[in-house]
Order: sequence, then C-alpha cells, then structure tokens
Amino acid sequence: SVEAYAKSRKAANGRNEVTIVHNDITDLLQVEKELETEKAIYQSLISNSFDGIDILEFEKSDKHLQYGKILIRNGVMFDLLGFDEDSFDTTSTMANIIPADIHKTDREKDDELSRLLQKQVVTGSWLIRHEDGALIYTEGVLRLLEQDDSIFVVRILNDVTEKRKAERTIQDQLEDLNFKKEELERYIESNLQLENFAYIASHDLKAPARS
Repeated sequence: SVEAYAKSRKAANGRNEVTIVHNDITDLLQVEKELETEKAIYQSLISNSFDGIDILEFEKSDKHLQYGKILIRNGVMFDLLGFDEDSFDTTSTMANIIPADIHKTDREKDDELSRLLQKQVVTGSWLIRHEDGALIYTEGVLRLLEQDDSIFVVRILNDVTEKRKAERTIQDQLEDLNFKKEELERYIESNLQLENFAYIASHDLKAPARS
C-alpha cells in the first residue's frame, strides 16, 4: 500500500511547483491491523469472562481518582453492580473506585485506596449491595496502571455469594455436630458417674454390717 501527498512550493522562476511524495505504508497498515486484532481479542476475553471486569480511566492530574469515566465494563460487572447495560452512561464520573463494602469502615476503604494509589495490587473481598437491595459477596483484585496522560484502574470481581452460603451452611452443620458431640460426652460422663454410684451403693449394701 502506498500513501501519497502533494507538496507545493514556488520555484526561483516564480512558477509554482508541485511535488508528489509517495510513502510505502504497508508495514504501518499491518501493525495497525495486528493492534486491532489484539484489541478485539482482549475485548472478547473481557466480554466473555465469568468474572466482572471493568476499566476506569482518569486524568493523571486527578491524584485522588475522583472524576473518571468507565472505559470498558462487561455484562457480568453490570449484573454485579445492578446497572442496566443498555441505559448506563459510561461517560459518567466514578467516585467509588473501591467497591462500596457496607461492612468496612472508612479507614479500611481509605487504606485500600492508598495502596492502590501506590500501585500495589489490591486483593480482597467486598460485600456490596445490589441495586435491588440484595447483598452480594465478592472477591477480586484492583490494579492501577499509568500510560501517557491517563491513569487506568482495572477491577476484576467474582461473585462468591453461593460459595459463602455453602461455607456458612457447612460451618453451621459443624457447629451443630460439635454441640451434639459435647452433649453426648456429657451424657456418657453422667451415665458413667451414675453407674459408678450404683456399683458403690450395691457393693455397700452387699457388705456385712459392721458394729
């Protein structure tokens, strides 16, 4: 492929001269094609991921990450947060970089944000409230990246609500079994004491009376 453009200049004789410049842009077009292919692959991976994924973009001057926009958000993340994918405005500002865990203190949230700003990978669990009021347990990772004049925050969240419920059920069953075990041990101990008492009493009754 060839790109051509014209350059016009005035010659010494006063006449305008036009120079046609041809550039071979085959390699450039190939690189652009490869980048587009990679971009399509990444978008497909994000869209089809079982995890909730979004990428938030901020200006580098926004040191506290208060006024960003959603660059990419897949359907799973929309479902986790309770937004309608079709009507959501991705250009809206984002104030809550750290998932809004209803059980964490402001200090804990500030600590997570501080570590994120220091470019540390933040892993953890967050209990978030869905738009419909349901509580969703999530586990995930947050990471900050810088490129040119922008800051990007990548968030990956996994819904572990059912896993937590199963763990809670198992824990309740273990606690119930432990309680029953303790009751059984107390019952056995009580029976042993009763048998010992009966044995001693029987032995005393059989023994000859002493004057």
